[in-house]
Amino acid sequence: MPPVSGTVNPLVEPGWDDMVAAHPAGSFFHTTPWARVLVESYGYRPVYFTVVENGTLQALLPVMEISSVFTGRRGVSLPFSDYADPFGADEERYRALASRAVQYGKEKRWSTLEIRGGKCPWPERMSSREFLGHRLDLARSEKEVFSSFRTNMQRNIVRAGKDGVKVEISDSTEFMEAYYRLHCITRKDHGIPPQPLRFFRKVQEHVLRRGMGFIVLATFRQAVVAGTVFFHHGRKAIYKYGASNDAGKQCRANNLVMWEAIRWYLREGFTEFCFGRTEGENKGLREYKRGYGPQEYPLPYYKYDIARNRSIDESAGEAAGYLSRYYRKIPIPISRVVGTLIYRHIG
Repeated sequence: MPPVSGTVNPLVEPGWDDMVAAHPAGSFFHTTPWARVLVESYGYRPVYFTVVENGTLQALLPVMEISSVFTGRRGVSLPFSDYADPFGADEERYRALASRAVQYGKEKRWSTLEIRGGKCPWPERMSSREFLGHRLDLARSEKEVFSSFRTNMQRNIVRAGKDGVKVEISDSTEFMEAYYRLHCITRKDHGIPPQPLRFFRKVQEHVLRRGMGFIVLATFRQAVVAGTVFFHHGRKAIYKYGASNDAGKQCRANNLVMWEAIRWYLREGFTEFCFGRTEGENKGLREYKRGYGPQEYPLPYYKYDIARNRSIDESAGEAAGYLSRYYRKIPIPISRVVGTLIYRHIG
């Protein structure tokens, strides 16, 4: 049977997650739970460009269509995903998939198409923005993994435990609510509005309750001081969100939280732990992640101007710095309202 090319909605496509799991390049961000979170949280429309042969997924470019009165109509692969690498059986098929997406975008009057991760499908071979990824090999013993950490990271983990930091893992509503309170504090410190609580409730409903992730909380002197949210698919784990307050930073709770999650994945036989994306200019976060001894690799994003048929060079400007200073000053309840209003338009 010849290959069949088309667009699908993974939420109604029979056996979609099985097809993703069967492909070596399939990841958590390609699955229906994540698609459902994005659709139900922000109202996006899934348009996944595929090539299927004999019931096997051969090529995939997953896209969410964003329609906004502020940012226009565009395609993003995929919103709020650290990476959503498209894949194809060969480079020619991959380029054909991207060309189909651009043609579709022209028909639907998209302004741009953004692809997060993978190889550049366009002749310019120019990324619009460069991030970094960090990947830790878990196909080793717990002792070998811990020994690969920087010495100061090892000390922080041991110290946190000795000082009385306690760590628990759960997918409960109580854990998600506690994490979200820390999330709001951390976003305020960074000068960024928090994502809506509805989004995290959808994460719990469609991801955590399906056994595809969990929340790790650290308590110190009976108070929650740090938390993280992890996803996993197949044998690969992803650190997605992390937050802490000042007390958590002082007692090194973040280090112990991360280590306990890594230990859990080691015990369960996972082979890879991803630390998510990092902006190259964020030296503090980059060094924090490098302290765990992962492999660092480039994570390019590509943005294509559909009307002008060319790649876009995109970088943060002075306005971003001004807004950060503003968001640090406003109260968290107001910042939450702002986040609820703007995130669906950002994608």
